[in-house]
Amino acid sequence: MIAIVTGAAQGLGFAFANALRDRGDVVVTCDVQDGCDEVVDVGQPWAMKAFVDGVVARYGRVDVLVANAGQCKVTNALDAFDDAVADYEAIVGTNLGGVYWAGRAVAPHMAANGSGHIVVISTDHVLPTPGQPTGGGAHMDIYDASKWALRGLVEAWSKSLARRGVRVNALCMGATDSPMLRAFTGDRLTPEIEASWMRPEQIAEVLLALIDEGDGGRSGEHIGLWVGHPVVLPAR
Repeated sequence: MIAIVTGAAQGLGFAFANALRDRGDVVVTCDVQDGCDEVVDVGQPWAMKAFVDGVVARYGRVDVLVANAGQCKVTNALDAFDDAVADYEAIVGTNLGGVYWAGRAVAPHMAANGSGHIVVISTDHVLPTPGQPTGGGAHMDIYDASKWALRGLVEAWSKSLARRGVRVNALCMGATDSPMLRAFTGDRLTPEIEASWMRPEQIAEVLLALIDEGDGGRSGEHIGLWVGHPVVLPAR
């Protein structure tokens, strides 16, 4: 398979790319940081389209898109307005825009081939642990809004692309060890908290299982992966 992974310089994206490569897939990665095949800002539509078109020109197709790139920051309704503008552009531009532009760029190629897998990386803030309240709290308004919007994309795309053989799903995981989570946690991190986190490699195994369901596999699902629960792809 030919796979694209966004935000793959570190953390979850890095683990996803390695897992796909380890089983023999061709993986092309991008990030705003160095360390990937190309430096691309996923929030820039024409840059994202050029990146995807370049992969298709080189390999003839894209079979898998893992739309992973994301940002997280503490924000709330009482932030200074100029901060709110900057935070909105950065977080929504990456978390929602990055998925939107990547998906819109690959969907026509996948549809033309009659198959493909789009996997959106979301959060348990939109699909909490059973019995727990929804959402990430009072101080993540822009982040949560950007992730809730992804539900709409997954559901709409899964329906519009179903007859073209393209599957669209989201992985909605809880706390997973990554540089982004470590930076967000800061000096509140303790050995006990760290030990409770899921590992990127565990999430990557779930990703592979989801892709391996093949063309007849599930689509339009938001798959919960929660701390303290088995990190496995649930039964359909």
